[in-house]
Amino acid sequence: MEVATETAPPVPEAEGPEIPSEPTLSPGTSPNEIPAPPVGSGSTGGDGAPPARDEESRANASSPEPPPPPLSPAEPPAAPPSAPTGPPTLVPPTALESSVAGTPPFPVVEPPLAPAPPPAPAEPVAASGIDLAVGPSYFPSLERFLDATSAGHQGICVVRDSPERIRAYVGSRPVEIRWLTNIGRGPTLKPTDLDGFSAFLAHAVSAEHVTAFFLEGVEYLVRLHGLERVVDRMAAFDRLAREHAARVWMPLNPKLLSGPELERFVAMFGAAAGPDVTPPEWDPAKKIG
Repeated sequence: MEVATETAPPVPEAEGPEIPSEPTLSPGTSPNEIPAPPVGSGSTGGDGAPPARDEESRANASSPEPPPPPLSPAEPPAAPPSAPTGPPTLVPPTALESSVAGTPPFPVVEPPLAPAPPPAPAEPVAASGIDLAVGPSYFPSLERFLDATSAGHQGICVVRDSPERIRAYVGSRPVEIRWLTNIGRGPTLKPTDLDGFSAFLAHAVSAEHVTAFFLEGVEYLVRLHGLERVVDRMAAFDRLAREHAARVWMPLNPKLLSGPELERFVAMFGAAAGPDVTPPEWDPAKKIG
């Protein structure tokens, strides 16, 4: 048995404004040469005029775009800051630096320079007074006396030895030689006159400003006048020499004094043990200095 089927009638399409198709560009055609759609075609207003946006599109398409503004010339690079020529200035830290460091904003101070070396110490002044030397020879003390007079000190040399022999050593130094003897010939000092001996030394150091003395033969004075008298006179002369910054070299031969006598001099003036030096044999052609 056949069933009859009904076919629905086709639905008519709704009528509306015709949408214009996109025009195709032929090769060699620019966008400005696109033909405008005919008036009245496409979507129009009530009076058939094209929409305003189409006019704006055509105006933008027909007018060329303005050229970009010219670039400004490149500025030359800034010169690096020159190094300061003056003394450095102290720059205080900022408040932020101070808060981070936890310290008040004090100016930055550079570390001090290393201190200058201290001046060289002055040369020590030679000791004044009696310089006692104990030994078998007077020659070491005589050498120190000659060194002092070579430096310009005026000197007096009192000896028991031959003045001619001593004069050969003295040479041209400013030294007056006195022979300790009872022979009244030439410049001498009598050992028997202890007061005259002491007065001569005191006048030389205070009035004539003699600053170097060499006294040899004190052991002979002790034999003539006793230990204590000679020690007292020598102590008075020692004080006077210190007052006038004079130096006195006094050698003592331990073979010519007893033990107690030598100890008395050493206790009074102190002593340096002199070396066992024998003076060279006298030679008129040979002089020291």
